[in-house]
Amino acid sequence: MTKQVNYAQRFKTLQQMQVQPLEQKIDDARLMLEHVLKEHEKPAIAWSGGKDSTVLLHMALELKPNIDVVWVNTGVEFPECVHFVSELKNIWNINLHIAHPKTTFWKVVDEYGWPMLGKGGRGWQSRAAYLERKGSIRLAKATREAKIGAACCVVLKKNPAAVIYRELKIDCLILGNMVSESRQRFFTWAQRSNYYYASSEKRYKVWPLAFWNDNDIWEYHQQFHVDHSAIYDKGHRRNGCWPCLMDIRFSDSKFSILRQSHPKLWRFLLVEKGLAERILTLKLVLKDKEVPNKRDLLRRQAACLIERQPCFFDSC
Repeated sequence: MTKQVNYAQRFKTLQQMQVQPLEQKIDDARLMLEHVLKEHEKPAIAWSGGKDSTVLLHMALELKPNIDVVWVNTGVEFPECVHFVSELKNIWNINLHIAHPKTTFWKVVDEYGWPMLGKGGRGWQSRAAYLERKGSIRLAKATREAKIGAACCVVLKKNPAAVIYRELKIDCLILGNMVSESRQRFFTWAQRSNYYYASSEKRYKVWPLAFWNDNDIWEYHQQFHVDHSAIYDKGHRRNGCWPCLMDIRFSDSKFSILRQSHPKLWRFLLVEKGLAERILTLKLVLKDKEVPNKRDLLRRQAACLIERQPCFFDSC
């Protein structure tokens, strides 16, 4: 029988944990790491090269310098992140294992669609069906016409990482997840806590930084002189894949920041990879407007909008 979760009570508990001073959070995280390292034969750090998991890695290396560390190079990581991972590996002497996908981001996009507007379903057809079941008819139509999918995270990250975890026989995965990052993180924590057994993966997962926030992370970086990827100095709040469009519905999306930080990559996506046409199609369908049935007309309309200010493509 499924256990009923009192989300209001869990949220109250979360708030109480989040307001603790950083010193207490550090002590709690270290105690959890010590427990995990003692209880499990083959724990591993899932390192993204981002600010959060780098803090976690720094703490874990103090306790177990040779701990297995897994980083997934999707092929579309920010150049700054690739450089940072390579540099820190040598400086900290990290026991690093690098996972690579068997395909490319561009092939995934061609087959399954562009990663926009959240997850649910894999390719654009299955995502549209998923949205229809939820009653989001207009969004389902837009998903089909603009060919929006959500397969890249599974194909480029989850699957390659799973191969490494199996090869290393990892029995506990240590993650830099913070509950404050998203509603989904909150629901996962509320249902499972920050140390749980993932039956589908047949291993434990632990979030030592579950109750931390961004201010805690940056304070730790400063206090312990922990370096970070230059991507954060260019305006990005998170690293990850540079063509990611999952948050494009927000005005301060990663894509809007990409326009400022990496204008050549931004234009490459819009023009050479045809993203401008997909976003234009999406916006037209969501506003119940007619989409040009001729590809060249749609391309010309999209090309004109690229130069418009404020930017037409910053958000949907």
